[in-house]
This record gives sequence, C-alpha cells and structure tokens, in this order.
Amino acid sequence: MGTSIKFLCFTDLKGSTDRTQQNGNDETLPLVFNFLDVGKSLSDYLNAEYIKDNGDSHFIAFSDIESSLRFACFLLQLYRKRKCIIDSGFEVRICICQQPAYERDNDYFGNGVNFTARVGHIGEENKIIINEEMFSTLRTLWGEDIKKIVISESWKAKLKGIKDEVNLFYIDWEWIVNNKPGYHLADYIFNHLKLADVKASNLKMSDLTTSAMALRPVVHRNN
Repeated sequence: MGTSIKFLCFTDLKGSTDRTQQNGNDETLPLVFNFLDVGKSLSDYLNAEYIKDNGDSHFIAFSDIESSLRFACFLLQLYRKRKCIIDSGFEVRICICQQPAYERDNDYFGNGVNFTARVGHIGEENKIIINEEMFSTLRTLWGEDIKKIVISESWKAKLKGIKDEVNLFYIDWEWIVNNKPGYHLADYIFNHLKLADVKASNLKMSDLTTSAMALRPVVHRNN
C-alpha cells in the first residue's frame, strides 16, 4: 500500500465498439473476451499485477520495465503479426508509462493512472507509445540501442485535464523482438511448453490461454 513507481500499461482494441454495432454481440464479443483472456494469461506469465479490464481494454501494472515491454511485444505479435489464436481483425493500441501510482485494495489510483489512460487513448494502432520517463529509463538500460528502437524524435501532445504538453515516443517493437532476447513470441511458447512438460506437436494454439499447470494433464493427446 502506498505510492511507488510502476510501469503502467493500457491497451485497447480500436474499432471494437463500431464492429459490435455493425455485426452484433454474438460475432464480436467472443473475440473481445478472447483478447481479454490472452492479456490476463500474459500478465500472469510475467508476474504482473492485472488491475482491471474495462470493456475491450487491459490496465496492468508492472514492477520492471522489461516485463512491461515483453507483454506489449507478445500481445502485438499475437494480434498483428501472427494472429495465431483468433484472427480477430482488430488492431491493438498499447501505451506504457513510467509513473507513480498509489496502491490500495489491489487497485491503483492517482495522477499517474489518469495520465496513462489519457496517453492510451491517443496512441496509434499496432504501436507502443511511451512517456519521457520511460524513455529515460530505457536509454539507461539499453544505451546506444535506444537510437534503434525510437521511431522518431519525441513529439508533444496535449492531454485532457493536463495543463502542459507532454513528450511522448513511439518505439520500434519489431526491432526489439528481432534483436533482444526474451521478446519473441517463441520464448513465451517455449516456456509455456516447458512448464507444462509437453511436446509442441501436442499443443493447440488455443492452449496458450490456459495455465500451463492446468494444461499438463490434458494436453498429452498423442502420447
């Protein structure tokens, strides 16, 4: 309980409301619920604090910067590059902000939470947007590589309810996936298999939304 620095991640599915109105609940909502299930599974895998879901969005708190980036890279690979669980046709927006947050009753409050939610709503689909504080931490962590992952120089944004403009950055998550160990979706799949003690040939992609420990007794399909 109290205030601490967290890496707060906000995600949502762009266009899900319009798609629900056009195609109805029966077609759209199972895809939205699958997105929520996948995000919760990934956050559990990365030992994050899943704060809440709200409609078609996740709000998650991470204690370290690399876990927050792994979550974002895994999710974008699933829904943009691989679409290997369900080809939903949705596009995902992700923001991660390094901010102080006040913890109470398994929830987080304060200006940092409000700031992150506002940044999340202005981000572009299939990209990761970060704030200036997170950029500084990444620069300390990765040194010269920071020049390779920042898509462009910082840009100033005006956020609702915040007086001054803020500096934001888009980062090249595909470069991170291809050049930094532990960020490729294959790492997640391999560790999931290892924990469940199963062979890849016996695993269905939908099994990745199931706890590996729950998976183990039922996945041995061909043994």
